[in-house]
Amino acid sequence: MYELRSSMTCFMIMTKQGGSHSVNLESGDCTCMWFQHLGIPCPHACLAINVAGLRHISYVDEYYTIKNWLRTYQEVWIGIPSKEQWEINEENDRILPPELRRRPGRPPMERIRIPPQRKGPKQRRCCTLCNQHGHNRSTCKYFNDDKGASKRSMNQETVDKWFNI
Repeated sequence: MYELRSSMTCFMIMTKQGGSHSVNLESGDCTCMWFQHLGIPCPHACLAINVAGLRHISYVDEYYTIKNWLRTYQEVWIGIPSKEQWEINEENDRILPPELRRRPGRPPMERIRIPPQRKGPKQRRCCTLCNQHGHNRSTCKYFNDDKGASKRSMNQETVDKWFNI
């Protein structure tokens, strides 16, 4: 980051990406808005504070001081009693569920499902090579032709049609 000073309290910080931020140390603000919102100097304000030769701690908000932290916790906190010590009247203090409201718009229609009607028993598939039930020709383990091949080759007429022989 690079800085351009317009006065002792106003700086223009140029970033390496080509962006620029204006920092005013007197009012404690920067164009990135970090300095104002968090109360801690942003990287642009830290560079301006370094160039001005000032201390960073003097620009941190009073909210982050040890004195403020101790003041927050100096009071005695009374814990919540255990569940057995609660005083609950079952009838009057019962929390009811929220009322059901009808959603806006047309209610969705539920599809009427009709069970499938079969005209007869389910047809069992049969292998065309060995004529056994339970598998088809692509998974047949029992077929062996007269030449000892375990897979059936294509029909010679079909091969001739494909290659125009």
